[in-house]
Amino acid sequence: MEDLLKSKKGVSRTEISAGIVDDAQRAQERTWELVAENTRDIAWLMDMSFRTTWVTPSATRLRGYTLAEFAEMTLAEQLEPESLARAMALMAKHLVPEKLEDPGLDINVSALLGFRCKDRETFWADTVITLLRDDEGRPTGMLGVARDVSERRRVEEELQESRRRMATLLGNLPGMAYRCRNDRDWTMEFVSEGCRYLTGYSPEDLVGNRRVAYAHVIHPNDRERVWKEVQRAVAQNRAFTIEYRILPVDGRRCWVRERGLAVQDPVGAEEALEGFIAEITPLVDAEGALRESERRYREMFRRLPIQTYTWRLVDGEFVLEDANEATRVATSGGIDEEFGRAASDFYSDLPEVVAEMHRCVRSGEVIKVERDYQYRTTGKVCRLVMTHSFIPPDLVMVHADDVTQQRQTEDQLRVSQKMEAIGQLAGGVAHDFNNLLTVINSYARFVIEELPVGDPIRADVAEIERAGDRATALTGQLLAFGRRQVRRPELLSINHVVDGLESMLSRLIGEDIELRIRLADDLRAVEADPGQVEQVIMNIAVNARDAMPRGGKLTIETSNVELDRAYAARRVSVSPGSYVLLAMTDSGHGMDARTRDRIFEPFYTTKEKGRGTGLGMSTVYGIVKQSNGNIWVYSEPGLGTTFKVYLPSLEGPTVRRRRPAIAERPTGGETVLVVEDEDAVRRVTRRILEDAGYVVLTAASGDEALLLMEEHAGDIHLLVTDVVMPQMSGKQLADRLGQSHPGLKVLFMSGYSDEAVVHHGVLARDARFIAKPFSFAALTRAVREILDAAVDGAP
Repeated sequence: MEDLLKSKKGVSRTEISAGIVDDAQRAQERTWELVAENTRDIAWLMDMSFRTTWVTPSATRLRGYTLAEFAEMTLAEQLEPESLARAMALMAKHLVPEKLEDPGLDINVSALLGFRCKDRETFWADTVITLLRDDEGRPTGMLGVARDVSERRRVEEELQESRRRMATLLGNLPGMAYRCRNDRDWTMEFVSEGCRYLTGYSPEDLVGNRRVAYAHVIHPNDRERVWKEVQRAVAQNRAFTIEYRILPVDGRRCWVRERGLAVQDPVGAEEALEGFIAEITPLVDAEGALRESERRYREMFRRLPIQTYTWRLVDGEFVLEDANEATRVATSGGIDEEFGRAASDFYSDLPEVVAEMHRCVRSGEVIKVERDYQYRTTGKVCRLVMTHSFIPPDLVMVHADDVTQQRQTEDQLRVSQKMEAIGQLAGGVAHDFNNLLTVINSYARFVIEELPVGDPIRADVAEIERAGDRATALTGQLLAFGRRQVRRPELLSINHVVDGLESMLSRLIGEDIELRIRLADDLRAVEADPGQVEQVIMNIAVNARDAMPRGGKLTIETSNVELDRAYAARRVSVSPGSYVLLAMTDSGHGMDARTRDRIFEPFYTTKEKGRGTGLGMSTVYGIVKQSNGNIWVYSEPGLGTTFKVYLPSLEGPTVRRRRPAIAERPTGGETVLVVEDEDAVRRVTRRILEDAGYVVLTAASGDEALLLMEEHAGDIHLLVTDVVMPQMSGKQLADRLGQSHPGLKVLFMSGYSDEAVVHHGVLARDARFIAKPFSFAALTRAVREILDAAVDGAP
């Protein structure tokens, strides 16, 4: 310094010092200029009225405005509205007179602000504004520094959107997503909201075992099996799928299916288990198989059972972004070719769908619409319930629930209601008319058989019979009016259907019900929809199971039967011919006459609320009638129930030849006592036997039969009695008469099948039996066989 001073001859020491200060100041200013020109942050000066007086060149690079434009812009013109409001609130809080007037107080304001840009999106920056003072502490302006955080904010928004989407999906899934440690307690680290509905516990209860360990939610009989299967899968480095029982808080019976996977860290060490648990109780009961196998968000989304699409709003147009596995199945994989396609093109024939998506975005509401939709790839037309949900900021998720079958069922129910209305309108007239037709047709047949061929009266009576047949058919058409079910008939064997359902039926009815199956070896084929036949069997089996809460027996039988014209005349809508009989009998509590009469009515049920809809048997009735068959029910309180289904049989390449439709009717002259409490059946039975040459005595009850036996002077060779009668059953009557008439032969008859009657314990296995309804030939043949066996000394 001294050398410098000495070199400045003629210059005072004061002048030299001032020059040195000016040089240093210029160097410092130049340094700050270099910093301002090269910094990636934006710095600026404002006066106390918030006008920009200076700004670094980086502002032009980052925000697009020139330095001159910055000088003309107010703070309100520089900030986005929300950021301006935030900045003004902070200024109002800190730039108050008492703080400004305190010269020793440093004022700094920090905030995340969005700055307007000239040619790009909002410039987001962490901003610090510092109050500047002069040497005397008076405020002279403000210094602002802003650091660009736009990219960080974009990543945060995408992460937040992903979390929202994950929360929306997991919150609406019918099950529970989880992450847990692989320990004996299954210590949960994460559980979705679905656990509330599945277990009754909240996520807070299960995470960290704060209230209960998930291991204790698993049924104690299943815990060890579940643990071993999971450990086996972990050891083999594979996913696992397990079905087991849990113990929900409400105590209900609950089966679940769990699919999970061991998640490993980068070095291959086991870290945790992740997976999804869904309730499958209805599927277990119905032998269904809905597989929830997703282990992460993408898997769960793609395998939702409802068709699900995601549409992203791009420049005012919705673009198909993704679709789940159910959608691929419905479109036969064709949906994969549609990704990236605009909704206006995809729904070109349904522009209202696009309008609904826009409305969903504008309102934020969930929009649900039901409509018919034809798949572009398969041409199949389905009834869909489409639900639109907006996931901010630009995603719409569409669920398309196929309710085609449900709506078809509802249509069938409306038809059933219409049929019920017709039945109510016809009322007693239809019932009486059918009874009259039965009498007219039966006695017309009796007259025809008694008149010789060529008798002119025979032709007149035949015309009466034909008119009765036409009236019977017309009544049947009226009562069957309006049935509309889709059928896919094929030539099939009922035996094959029963065989295929045997294991499922065993599980359906439970271990406490014994399943007995008796199938005819030479069963003829029928033309029917195999799925509908399975539904008939399953529905009747469910009814049987509910009728035997403490266990019992369910018997299924098949046989070939011949229904002649006389039988058809007693049953409205029945045509004579060859049929296959499917009989299902349970040993349950049975039904009274009122319940029997209404069993096939839609919505009629004897089960408590919530246990049945009353649609099962009406569905069975519709299927059988549409298959040109018939179904009858026989039941008495305490004696179980028999359903008999008759389907027209067909000859096929693998079916044995059936016997001629008209069988021989053997005759006789012995005396037969007929005991039957139904007047019409008793009269018809008497007429058949008398036409065959027998001497027939009749009684309406067991007591009347005992009195008649005492008063009758001659021999009585055979007792024909109904099994189920008021006051005294046919079995009791036969036992009492057997004591006084040891040689008396007995033929039992009943609406129950012979297998069911025997196994109910009503009759001995070697008892002679004929099932109602029976034809002329069947009854006379059975009577003749018993009487001839008696003559030969057979038992």
